[in-house]
Amino acid sequence: GSSNPIGFKSVGSSVYFQAYDAINGTEPWVLNGGVASLVADIYPGPDGSYPGYFQELSGRTYFTAYDETHGSELWSATGSGADLAEDIFPGPSSSNPQLAVPFDGALYLTATTQTEGTELRQLATDGRLSTVKDILPGTGGSRPDNFIPFQGDLYFSADDGIHGYETWRLAPPDRAV
Repeated sequence: GSSNPIGFKSVGSSVYFQAYDAINGTEPWVLNGGVASLVADIYPGPDGSYPGYFQELSGRTYFTAYDETHGSELWSATGSGADLAEDIFPGPSSSNPQLAVPFDGALYLTATTQTEGTELRQLATDGRLSTVKDILPGTGGSRPDNFIPFQGDLYFSADDGIHGYETWRLAPPDRAV
């Protein structure tokens, strides 16, 4: 059958993507020098971890993937496998991180926590993850989406709970939202 490779992302001299095989299921793969190899069998067995949203930051490749212990969380390729970068929503519940865009030396993504809901997060070059702003306080979350860097700022849509979905702007260096 087909390996159904999708989600290609060029990182340095490598290309990361998800693909299927009957032994490992759908897992992260890397193409180096024309040779494809399995990055890691994150969710052992034929189902797979369904990785996605591959992005590079400071020479590491970050992506989302699922396992039974952590749910869908943020992972990083190590060169010899993959490690859980952060269990954003601890335990088997999923934070469902969606790596949005590299911007101003960091990665910006959405992820869900039990206390803030789905909000804008920043992954710094040292691997620390932080909330940029809790746009819609409480557990509902503002559900940021549609990220685009433009003329030195990062634009996106989010719902503050009062005005519905509107355009927001993140402006360096103070990251004012």
